[in-house]
Amino acid sequence: MNFRTAMLLCAVVFAGSILASAYELPATCVCWSVSRPLTWADFRSPAPAGASDLIDVAAIHMTIWWSASYAIRNQGGSTWVGTVESLSVVNAMDAARSWVVANRESTQALSHEQTHFNLNEVYRRKIESALRCQQATGTTAEATQGVLAQKLHQTADALLDRAAEMQSQYDRETRHGSEAAKQAEWNQRVVKWLEQPSLAP
Repeated sequence: MNFRTAMLLCAVVFAGSILASAYELPATCVCWSVSRPLTWADFRSPAPAGASDLIDVAAIHMTIWWSASYAIRNQGGSTWVGTVESLSVVNAMDAARSWVVANRESTQALSHEQTHFNLNEVYRRKIESALRCQQATGTTAEATQGVLAQKLHQTADALLDRAAEMQSQYDRETRHGSEAAKQAEWNQRVVKWLEQPSLAP
Protein backbone atom coordinates (compact mmCIF):
# COMPACT_ATOMS: atom_id res chain seq x y z
CA MET A 1 0.00 0.00 0.00
CA ASN A 2 1.35 3.39 -0.97
CA PHE A 3 -0.17 6.44 0.68
CA ARG A 4 0.49 9.92 -0.64
CA THR A 5 -1.21 13.18 0.15
CA ALA A 6 -1.44 16.47 -1.66
CA MET A 7 -2.83 19.63 -0.15
CA LEU A 8 -3.97 22.57 -2.24
CA LEU A 9 -5.22 25.90 -0.97
CA CYS A 10 -7.31 28.30 -3.04
CA ALA A 11 -7.67 31.57 -1.18
CA VAL A 12 -10.62 33.89 -1.29
CA VAL A 13 -9.49 37.28 -0.09
CA PHE A 14 -12.13 39.76 1.06
CA ALA A 15 -15.85 39.23 0.94
CA GLY A 16 -17.42 38.95 -2.45
CA SER A 17 -14.32 38.12 -4.48
CA ILE A 18 -13.80 34.53 -5.51
CA LEU A 19 -10.31 33.65 -6.63
CA ALA A 20 -10.82 30.03 -7.57
CA SER A 21 -8.14 27.97 -9.25
CA ALA A 22 -9.32 24.72 -10.76
CA TYR A 23 -7.36 21.56 -10.13
CA GLU A 24 -7.90 18.52 -12.27
CA LEU A 25 -7.07 15.05 -11.10
CA PRO A 26 -4.88 12.99 -13.41
CA ALA A 27 -6.92 11.03 -15.94
CA THR A 28 -5.67 7.78 -14.38
CA CYS A 29 -7.25 8.58 -11.00
CA VAL A 30 -10.32 6.77 -9.72
CA CYS A 31 -12.32 8.67 -7.11
CA TRP A 32 -13.84 6.72 -4.24
CA SER A 33 -17.52 5.92 -4.69
CA VAL A 34 -19.83 3.67 -2.73
CA SER A 35 -21.37 2.54 -6.02
CA ARG A 36 -18.06 1.90 -7.77
CA PRO A 37 -15.87 -0.65 -5.95
CA LEU A 38 -12.34 -1.33 -7.13
CA THR A 39 -11.58 -3.98 -9.74
CA TRP A 40 -8.24 -5.47 -10.69
CA ALA A 41 -8.44 -3.43 -13.89
CA ASP A 42 -7.76 -0.38 -11.70
CA PHE A 43 -4.27 -1.70 -10.91
CA ARG A 44 -2.47 -0.86 -14.14
CA SER A 45 1.15 -0.39 -13.15
CA PRO A 46 3.57 -3.29 -13.61
CA ALA A 47 4.55 -4.86 -10.31
CA PRO A 48 8.05 -3.81 -9.19
CA ALA A 49 10.97 -6.17 -9.52
CA GLY A 50 10.95 -8.75 -6.76
CA ALA A 51 7.30 -8.12 -5.86
CA SER A 52 6.51 -11.82 -6.19
CA ASP A 53 8.68 -12.43 -3.11
CA LEU A 54 6.78 -9.91 -0.96
CA ILE A 55 3.85 -10.60 1.34
CA ASP A 56 2.01 -7.85 -0.55
CA VAL A 57 0.43 -9.16 -3.74
CA ALA A 58 -0.82 -5.68 -4.65
CA ALA A 59 -0.36 -2.02 -3.76
CA ILE A 60 -2.87 0.81 -4.08
CA HIS A 61 -1.54 4.33 -4.56
CA MET A 62 -3.97 6.72 -2.86
CA THR A 63 -4.09 10.47 -2.44
CA ILE A 64 -6.28 12.88 -0.54
CA TRP A 65 -6.47 16.28 -2.21
CA TRP A 66 -8.09 19.25 -0.57
CA SER A 67 -8.70 22.83 -1.55
CA ALA A 68 -10.52 25.60 0.28
CA SER A 69 -11.75 29.04 -0.60
CA TYR A 70 -12.42 31.52 2.13
CA ALA A 71 -13.61 35.05 2.78
CA ILE A 72 -12.03 37.70 4.98
CA ARG A 73 -14.62 40.19 6.23
CA ASN A 74 -14.22 43.37 8.20
CA GLN A 75 -16.41 43.36 11.31
CA GLY A 76 -15.78 47.03 12.04
CA GLY A 77 -12.61 48.91 12.89
CA SER A 78 -9.60 46.64 13.11
CA THR A 79 -11.54 43.42 13.58
CA TRP A 80 -11.40 40.95 10.69
CA VAL A 81 -12.91 37.47 10.50
CA GLY A 82 -11.96 34.72 8.06
CA THR A 83 -14.32 31.84 7.30
CA VAL A 84 -14.30 28.91 4.89
CA GLU A 85 -16.65 29.62 1.98
CA SER A 86 -16.27 26.44 -0.04
CA LEU A 87 -14.31 23.24 0.32
CA SER A 88 -13.37 20.28 -1.81
CA VAL A 89 -11.77 17.14 -0.37
CA VAL A 90 -11.14 14.23 -2.75
CA ASN A 91 -10.05 10.66 -2.07
CA ALA A 92 -8.64 9.02 -5.20
CA MET A 93 -6.44 6.14 -6.21
CA ASP A 94 -4.06 6.42 -9.14
CA ALA A 95 -4.47 3.40 -11.38
CA ALA A 96 -1.20 4.18 -13.17
CA ARG A 97 0.72 3.80 -9.90
CA SER A 98 -1.20 0.87 -8.41
CA TRP A 99 -0.09 -2.67 -9.13
CA VAL A 100 -0.82 -6.34 -8.59
CA VAL A 101 1.51 -9.29 -9.07
CA ALA A 102 0.52 -11.19 -12.20
CA ASN A 103 -1.50 -14.36 -11.59
CA ARG A 104 -1.93 -13.54 -7.89
CA GLU A 105 -5.19 -11.61 -8.22
CA SER A 106 -7.76 -12.88 -5.75
CA THR A 107 -11.02 -11.76 -4.20
CA GLN A 108 -9.32 -11.72 -0.80
CA ALA A 109 -6.49 -9.46 -1.98
CA LEU A 110 -8.87 -7.09 -3.76
CA SER A 111 -10.99 -6.85 -0.61
CA HIS A 112 -7.87 -5.89 1.34
CA GLU A 113 -7.08 -3.10 -1.12
CA GLN A 114 -10.70 -1.92 -1.11
CA THR A 115 -10.57 -1.56 2.67
CA HIS A 116 -7.42 0.56 2.29
CA PHE A 117 -9.41 2.80 -0.04
CA ASN A 118 -12.41 2.81 2.31
CA LEU A 119 -10.17 3.74 5.24
CA ASN A 120 -8.82 6.64 3.22
CA GLU A 121 -12.41 7.74 2.63
CA VAL A 122 -13.04 7.77 6.39
CA TYR A 123 -10.25 10.30 6.82
CA ARG A 124 -11.34 12.29 3.79
CA ARG A 125 -14.67 12.77 5.55
CA LYS A 126 -12.97 13.65 8.82
CA ILE A 127 -10.82 16.24 7.04
CA GLU A 128 -13.83 17.73 5.27
CA SER A 129 -15.73 18.05 8.55
CA ALA A 130 -12.78 19.54 10.42
CA LEU A 131 -11.85 22.09 7.75
CA ARG A 132 -15.38 23.28 7.09
CA CYS A 133 -15.77 24.79 10.57
CA GLN A 134 -12.39 26.57 10.73
CA GLN A 135 -12.29 30.33 11.16
CA ALA A 136 -9.84 32.98 12.29
CA THR A 137 -9.78 36.56 13.54
CA GLY A 138 -7.17 39.27 13.22
CA THR A 139 -6.51 42.97 13.19
CA THR A 140 -5.81 43.13 9.44
CA ALA A 141 -7.12 41.24 6.42
CA GLU A 142 -3.65 39.91 5.60
CA ALA A 143 -3.00 38.68 9.14
CA THR A 144 -6.40 37.02 9.33
CA GLN A 145 -5.84 35.30 5.99
CA GLY A 146 -2.49 33.98 7.19
CA VAL A 147 -3.91 32.64 10.44
CA LEU A 148 -6.79 30.89 8.68
CA ALA A 149 -4.51 29.35 6.06
CA GLN A 150 -2.21 28.07 8.79
CA LYS A 151 -5.11 26.58 10.76
CA LEU A 152 -6.41 24.80 7.66
CA HIS A 153 -3.03 23.31 6.84
CA GLN A 154 -2.30 22.27 10.42
CA THR A 155 -5.72 20.66 10.80
CA ALA A 156 -5.45 18.77 7.51
CA ASP A 157 -1.84 17.73 8.11
CA ALA A 158 -2.65 16.25 11.52
CA LEU A 159 -5.49 14.17 10.10
CA LEU A 160 -3.45 13.10 7.07
CA ASP A 161 -0.68 11.93 9.41
CA ARG A 162 -3.25 10.01 11.44
CA ALA A 163 -4.65 8.44 8.28
CA ALA A 164 -1.18 7.23 7.30
CA GLU A 165 -0.70 5.75 10.80
CA MET A 166 -3.99 3.90 10.58
CA GLN A 167 -3.16 2.55 7.13
CA SER A 168 0.09 1.15 8.51
CA GLN A 169 -1.69 -0.32 11.53
CA TYR A 170 -4.24 -1.95 9.23
CA ASP A 171 -1.53 -3.63 7.17
CA ARG A 172 0.39 -4.66 10.25
CA GLU A 173 -2.57 -6.24 12.04
CA THR A 174 -3.93 -8.04 8.98
CA ARG A 175 -0.44 -8.97 7.73
CA HIS A 176 -1.35 -7.29 4.45
CA GLY A 177 -4.63 -9.19 4.26
CA SER A 178 -3.21 -12.65 4.92
CA GLU A 179 -4.86 -12.99 8.36
CA ALA A 180 -8.50 -13.70 7.49
CA ALA A 181 -9.94 -13.13 10.97
CA LYS A 182 -8.18 -9.80 11.43
CA GLN A 183 -9.13 -8.78 7.90
CA ALA A 184 -12.80 -9.43 8.68
CA GLU A 185 -12.51 -7.35 11.87
CA TRP A 186 -11.01 -4.43 9.98
CA ASN A 187 -13.58 -4.67 7.19
CA GLN A 188 -16.39 -4.35 9.74
CA ARG A 189 -14.61 -1.59 11.65
CA VAL A 190 -14.06 0.54 8.57
CA VAL A 191 -17.68 0.11 7.44
CA LYS A 192 -18.78 1.49 10.82
CA TRP A 193 -16.33 4.37 10.53
CA LEU A 194 -17.67 5.21 7.08
CA GLU A 195 -21.14 5.49 8.59
CA GLN A 196 -19.84 7.58 11.49
CA PRO A 197 -16.32 8.98 10.81
CA SER A 198 -16.13 10.54 14.28
CA LEU A 199 -15.67 7.02 15.69
CA ALA A 200 -12.34 6.66 13.90
CA PRO A 201 -9.30 7.64 16.00
